[in-house]
Amino acid sequence: MWAANDPDLALAAVAADPDGKSNSSLVYSALSVLARKSLPDAMGRVSEIADADVRVELTERLAKFCSEAEPEEALGWAQSMDDYALQSRYSKAILESLSTSYPAKALELALTLDHPPLREESTRWAFMQWGPRDPKAATAAFLALPENVRTKNLAKDVLNFALDRNPKQALEVASKLEQGSPEWAE
Repeated sequence: MWAANDPDLALAAVAADPDGKSNSSLVYSALSVLARKSLPDAMGRVSEIADADVRVELTERLAKFCSEAEPEEALGWAQSMDDYALQSRYSKAILESLSTSYPAKALELALTLDHPPLREESTRWAFMQWGPRDPKAATAAFLALPENVRTKNLAKDVLNFALDRNPKQALEVASKLEQGSPEWAE
């Protein structure tokens, strides 16, 4: 596609067309080429798009695109936003995308999030991707989590994945959880 070969020209052509901003696939193609070189530059170009819905959609798509190549940079960018709703939306998109291929890395980054609801949701999502593929590694990672992160719902998810694949391992994990710890709280 020509937009990939000359992203600056493609963005200029779209900007010159009164209806061009709604052509998000062409803009996304051009921006993804720019994002490979510099995520901040690509995001800066997104901020020039007048249509707010298209701008938010393209930003989320670019954040997901960058999540595997530069996950720390992408998450750092999302976390630096002043608008908490957008910060949360983009952080979640980045970590969900990363979880599908690299759940251990997504978990590592999720644990760095400052906002507990987003941290809990992103941690759970990483385990939801990881557990069915490698329940042994997922359960080991769960047991290594700080106690304040190991919630009842997360414990149930991890134990269910282990139970599906290896009931003995699920029993081992359950036996390592102390009575009265957060995993058993009502």
